[in-house]
Amino acid sequence: MTITTLIVIITITPQLLKSYIITFLILEFITTFIYIMKHKLLDVILTKNYTINNLSEGMLLAQPLINTQHKYTFNNNYESGNIVLKNNIYGLEEKDITLLKKLEDENYITHVPIKKTICFAPFIQVGVILTILFGNIITTIIGAIL
Repeated sequence: MTITTLIVIITITPQLLKSYIITFLILEFITTFIYIMKHKLLDVILTKNYTINNLSEGMLLAQPLINTQHKYTFNNNYESGNIVLKNNIYGLEEKDITLLKKLEDENYITHVPIKKTICFAPFIQVGVILTILFGNIITTIIGAIL
């Protein structure tokens, strides 16, 4: 046995090991939850289909418009065809709405998926207040469990 191995064996106590396992499980749960929220649930919750007549400048496309063999669809599969209309951070412009109206007149599309927006400032404010009142909540919870 080397000195390093001996130090590691001595410093890992059952209490510390329990703490590592609980921290790992909490982080694994949070990571899985974030993945599900980001890729599945948020796409459904934060997207609303609008008719072309209800569109206005600045609305954010939820997915780009793809042309695959004269079939227009909104999806994130960029490799399936040519990108006709990208979902950029500035939202729809007048020329984009005109293009969508033209495609609607030719019966290629009937609705447009638009992202709903959420004001994030209240969430940050609540987070700051909770941190001021309770400190680091994660450390408090892990300390209470152990």
